[in-house]
Amino acid sequence: SADSRRAHFILLGRFAISFLPTLTARAVGGIALSSWGNGTKEIIMSSKPGIVICTRLNSCRVPQKAIVEICGLPAIRILVERLLKTGAPEICVALSDAVKDAPIRAALKDFEDKIIFFSGHPDNPLARTFWAAEENGYDPVVRITHDDIIQDGELINRMIDFHTREKNDYTYISKIVRGMDCEIVGKAL
Repeated sequence: SADSRRAHFILLGRFAISFLPTLTARAVGGIALSSWGNGTKEIIMSSKPGIVICTRLNSCRVPQKAIVEICGLPAIRILVERLLKTGAPEICVALSDAVKDAPIRAALKDFEDKIIFFSGHPDNPLARTFWAAEENGYDPVVRITHDDIIQDGELINRMIDFHTREKNDYTYISKIVRGMDCEIVGKAL
């Protein structure tokens, strides 16, 4: 059943760190090739998956948390570096169009040739995510917030694989360390 498959994936996600070395994933001409152990499967992808990191500096609880330094680096930079190193799909940073968010772009200036920037409504992160995905042709879109900085690109690729194979409109992972959680939304939603 769909519930047992979802539970199986969540269980794998929960223990993903120990299994990751045996998983390889890459996209070749619209077909995602993934291998787990000895088996290989092919999944036809209708479009290109992409990551949208929704971020802004106007936070009431922790002002400017996207650029708070951790070990000398802005938090948003740590997140983007992790995603780039682990082979995650195309990355779009969805900022607000407020001038005060310029420090986020400055924190990521070293990655301007590797990521895409999108500017949108300052108070509507869902609209920013939607329009960033629409403008870049992402389907599905992986939605990550800037405070979930310990993402793993291989785990995200496995989630995309699962999402596509099961023809889901919405996929999330639960029972995982905070900071690694994300969600995948298909264009149908």
